[in-house]
Amino acid sequence: MKAPKLIASTALAIAGLSFSSYASLVDLGLISPLPSNPIGSEQAEADFLENYLKLSYELDPTVLARINFPDPTPPSTQISWNLTGTGDQLNYVLLKDGSGTVNDVKGQLYRLYQVSDDQKFASGGLQTVMIDQDGNGTPDKGISHITFFGSPGASVPDGGATAMLLGIAFASLGAFRRRLA
Repeated sequence: MKAPKLIASTALAIAGLSFSSYASLVDLGLISPLPSNPIGSEQAEADFLENYLKLSYELDPTVLARINFPDPTPPSTQISWNLTGTGDQLNYVLLKDGSGTVNDVKGQLYRLYQVSDDQKFASGGLQTVMIDQDGNGTPDKGISHITFFGSPGASVPDGGATAMLLGIAFASLGAFRRRLA
């Protein structure tokens, strides 16, 4: 194999390994039925979600923080996170707005997002979240606060990318050395 072809194929292999794909947050929609009163503190929200989702583990709202928005509240916002190396992972994002009406039922508006497995440690970029009261994909209510719910997580496995890059590098060096000899 000629040196330029070897270098080009090595560069393409390394470039292909360096790209990562990130999915969007999973929108679980408005909590239904609408709670008649605000749920309350971060821990009360965690307890509510554990029961609502019938989780087999406990959510920890102290892993991350609650973000409160001043008036006027934004109809949507962008969030990101990077928990790499902390030992924690993000599971759910809960948005809260004041009261509203959905299908002629008045109550408190909460929108829930689940974090996909590939994002539990890092979002990989900005994620747009909103309260969409009528389900048309357009933000139409302000966000009063966002609560992030996490749990202790395992470390992120490498997936073999480092070993593959080292193998490609050593193979390239070996081929280049043979070419020079």
